[in-house]
Parts: sequence; structure tokens; C-alpha cells
Amino acid sequence: MPATSVTVDSSTSITATAPAGSAGAVDVTVATGGGTSAPDPGDLFAYGPPTVGLVSPDAGSTTGGTLVAVTGTGFSAGATVAFGATAATGVTVLSGTELTAVVPAGSAGSVDVVVTTPGGSSVPAVGDLFAYGAPTVTAVTPESGPAAGGNAVTVDGTGFAADTSVRFGTAPAASVTVVSGTELTAVAPAGSGPVDVVVATPAGASAVSASDRYVFGPPAVTSVSPDSGPATGGTVVTVSGADFTADATVAFGSSPATSVTVVSPTSLQATAPSLSGSVDVTVTTAAGTSATTVNDLFAAGLPSVSGVSPDGGPTAGGTSVTITGTGLAPDELVFFGGVLAAGWTVDSGTQITATSPPGTAGPVDVTVTTGQGTSATSSADVFTYGAPTVSSVSPSTGPTSGGTSVTITGTDFTPTATVAFGLLPATLVTVNSSTSITAITPAASAGMVPVTVTTPGGTSATNAAAQFAYSDQLDVSCAAPPYAQPQLSCAGIDLPATSLDGMGQITQAPGDTTYITDDRGTSAGWSVSAYLLPTAGNPNPGCAGYAGFCNASVNSASADARIPAGNFSISNVTCTTTDGNTNPEPTAGPGGTFPSGPRAVSLCTAAPGSSSGSFKLNATFSLDIPESVYAGSYQATVEYLAF
Repeated sequence: MPATSVTVDSSTSITATAPAGSAGAVDVTVATGGGTSAPDPGDLFAYGPPTVGLVSPDAGSTTGGTLVAVTGTGFSAGATVAFGATAATGVTVLSGTELTAVVPAGSAGSVDVVVTTPGGSSVPAVGDLFAYGAPTVTAVTPESGPAAGGNAVTVDGTGFAADTSVRFGTAPAASVTVVSGTELTAVAPAGSGPVDVVVATPAGASAVSASDRYVFGPPAVTSVSPDSGPATGGTVVTVSGADFTADATVAFGSSPATSVTVVSPTSLQATAPSLSGSVDVTVTTAAGTSATTVNDLFAAGLPSVSGVSPDGGPTAGGTSVTITGTGLAPDELVFFGGVLAAGWTVDSGTQITATSPPGTAGPVDVTVTTGQGTSATSSADVFTYGAPTVSSVSPSTGPTSGGTSVTITGTDFTPTATVAFGLLPATLVTVNSSTSITAITPAASAGMVPVTVTTPGGTSATNAAAQFAYSDQLDVSCAAPPYAQPQLSCAGIDLPATSLDGMGQITQAPGDTTYITDDRGTSAGWSVSAYLLPTAGNPNPGCAGYAGFCNASVNSASADARIPAGNFSISNVTCTTTDGNTNPEPTAGPGGTFPSGPRAVSLCTAAPGSSSGSFKLNATFSLDIPESVYAGSYQATVEYLAF
């Protein structure tokens, strides 16, 4: 652009008026008939104030003396340079966009390099920063982040400049943006664990310190002490682990700690809130939350035991037992009765695996003790040492088709006890108590089998009282079941009597209780009747058969003297079920006198569908000896028959 006016003052001086122009420096040239002057840094004219875009190097010693190149715009001859408030020496303007200057001495930290011309002074910017001495790092925010990196981290400190690099441990930041001489933003690379964030400039690298610590990945908790406290809260707990940061928070389960003090990267203190049961103590930082393990458990209030499996074992000990409950934590004791377990491992806040110590046969309570006390005893925590015993089985007979409900009495039964009839397992087992079990018999062949109970402590020994008889018979017996041999008849009465000549006599007696047991499995119904038998050993053939009973005495006046069957009668007939038989009671007959000939008196009848199991029959027998018979001994024998 030509000057708007030109005055030649002499051969060495011209006065010219500058035309309008854009910001920046331009060469002022003079043209004569001999040609145009060549551009030179001394002919520069700057429109407006200069700018500084880059200082190189942008860091150096506090003693100064470093020659730096300043790049920008609007530089002109006579420009001055200041480093902060201190003027540089040896300023040389190389062009309108570049000059050099010698750095003066200065204090540690970053300053703006300002260039001044007649058009004004450059405005401070990040590009004009010069750092005296090595940088420092005073804070890193956040103090942690994901192991994958990629998150922005703000680094505060001193001595930052445009040509600044950042590394996380040994890994360079993905990118760096200098905000000012005291702040920059770096994008974290991938990493693991704690590292120092180091800032480097041409003047050196920041010294490592606690202030520059950054953690990749979430923290970890390795122990909690104490690991139990009252349910009301207030316990101050020391949490040990790794990668704790100053901004860490603590939770007890889902409830935040009421206060947190970070002591070091591996230790903090937290105050427990009100809680119940066992919870995981977790630490959360910007990088995430600690993974839960049994080592971070904290138990509030008393522990409890809700189950023991297996619930028994040998007296020698050594059984691996799973204990379930609540309020469990690593720092606890496990007892079997009053004996410390041989060993135990806390699997979770609700489960422990323990090894039983040696013990004496019988049940004991398994208890857990923490700093808050000992679990209350209950039927759920019982562990039984040794094998059970069986002392009785009722009923002790049943059909081969199975299905009989049997009550087994003994000792040391456990909730998981099993029952076998011979080699066959019961189809259903209900443990009523440590001394009583109800079991349903399986189907089996006829015969006697042992009844055994098995627990984790062993199997009961067989004995005469622990037997069950499988039968497919309809049995009538004068003895209570079980029967050694099946039978279909029973001698109901053998009634002797004596008559004085010419005098009548009535002899009356109750018969023994007779048992009827239907184990045929069909419940087809049955009837029991009484028959008169001939007197044993009577030499008179006329007395044979079921016609009546005869005088068998050698003192009788007539060998064929007899008392008619009608003089023998049955009364007070009762038919009832035995204990445990839920069928209706059979129908009792009215009794009466015996008819002549091979006929019987019906005593007891059970209808089809309600005849299975055992029943009892009772009756009273009367023998009427009339006056007309001769003196002597008379005998009546009755047999019960069932069909």
C-alpha cells in the first residue's frame, strides 16, 4: 500500500503517512529511479499490537540466559520482550513474525512472554508461556479411573507450558491440553493399579509425590477390623486394602458409612450405620467399587444358625459340616457342644464350612461366636454324634403290599435320617423328634426283616425289637402280632368243670384276647366264628365231631353221657381295632348257645374295604351242667376259625 503522503527530508530521511492496513507487520520500502529498497527487519512497521503464538524452548533454568525464539505477529524493529514483569535482554527482531530474546533470571513457575511495539503489547495466552525450572504437580482430579483409560484428568501444579508432556506411570497420556501455567487436562491411557502422574517440560520433569497419585481400576478391600458390631451402628471400622483415594466413599451393604477418613492408599476408617446380619463393606472411588469377598464382611448383632448339613457324624469327628445362618463373619469361632471345631472356613455371610471335632455319642448344638456374642441354640443347629438306636417298631406287622404306617422309637434320630425295612428304603419318612420316626413300609416279600435307621453318624444295629413281619395271610392268634408262624385258628378256651351228682352247676370264664390280623393286602373282608371241638382223648366214638362235648371222666356212670351243645354259650362279645389301625371297628356278633351239629357261633365280622390291619376279639364263655348228669369232670373246647 502506498503511503498517503511522503516528504523527503534528506538523502537519509523521509517522512511518510501510513495508509490503513491489517493487523500485523509489513515492510516499509522506498522506491526511486534507481530501484526499490530490499526488505529488512529494520524496515518493519506493525499495524496494531503484536501477538505471541509460540515460545521455543518454552522452559528453562531460573538463572536465565536461555536464548528463545518467539513466534507471533506484528513484530517490528524496536520491539521489547518481557518474561512476566522482567525485561528480556538481547532482543533481535528477525521478521514481523519472529524474534529472539535472552531469558532473564526468574522464579520457579510459568510466566507469559509479552512482546511490546508502538502498536501495543501482546495479550497473554497459553502459547506465550515460559516455565522457569521443572514443573510440579499439586493435585490430580479425579484421583482414579477405569483400567481402560480414556477419561479426562485435570492436573494442577506449576511450571506448565505449551510444550508439556504428561505420563501416567510409564505410559504417555493419550492427549494433553495446557489450560494455563498451573493447569492442564490429560486423557488417561490404559493402565493398572496406582501410578504417579508426571509432567515434563524442556526444563525437566515433576518430582513424584502423594499429590500426583492416580489409580487405575477400582479399589480392593482385604480386611475389616473389627468385623462385627452392634446392630445399632456406631462401630469405627478400619478397612484395609489397596487403591484408596482421598475421595473414596464406604458402604456397609447398601447403607453408606456415617463417616469416612482416608488414612492412606491402603487404609481408611469408617463408622458403621445401623444394620442387621452380615454385609459386605465396599469402597468406591472414581474408578469403581471394590469387588466383594468374604474378607470384607461385617456382621451386625448376634449370629444365628439355621441349618447344619449333614446333621450328624461319627464320634471320631472329621465330618465336613455346612452351617447356614446369619451374622457370620471371618473373625469368629465355631463350637460343637462346648468343643471348638477342628477347623472352619467362612464361605459367605450366611454359610460356614466346619470340620467336626471328636465327640460323645448323642446330640449337641452347633454354635457360632463373634465379637457380639454366641448364637442362640435351637433344633435347627443340632448335630448328632454316633449311630442311632431302635428300641421298638409299632405296628410290627403289615402286608407284603407295603403302605403300613410304622412308628419307630429309639435315640439319636436326626432330621435327615433314613429308614430301611430289610434292604428296602421306606417310601416316606417323617422324623418327629430325636426319639421318634414315622415311616411307610415299602412292598416286600413275606417274612421278618430288620428295621434300621441311618443318619450321618451311622446305621442302627439290628435287635429283636427292631423287626417287622411282612405277611400275606389272614391270621388268628391267641398272642399279639407279630406271629412266628401264620395261622388260621386259635384255641379260644379250654374250660373244665365238675358236677356233683344231682346238683346243677354253671362255670363261667372270659376267654383270652384273640387277635385277628389281615395282611392279605386286598381288604376283602373276613368273619371269625367259634366252633365246639370234641373232648380230647374221649374213648366214646359217639362224642366225635362237632356235636357237643362229652363226659371224659372214668368216674362217670355212663360212657355215653354227654351235655348237649345248647348248654354251652358265648356272651359279652367285643370286636375292636388295635392301636394305630384307622379302620372302623368290626361288627360284633350277639353270641348265644352252640347249635347241635357242625355249626358255629359268629363272633366278629369285618366288611370288605375295612378289614386290613389288626383287631382284637374278646368274649365270655359259660358251661351249664344240669342236675341230671352224673358227677364227674367235664370239658368244653372251643376253636376260632376265620374265613
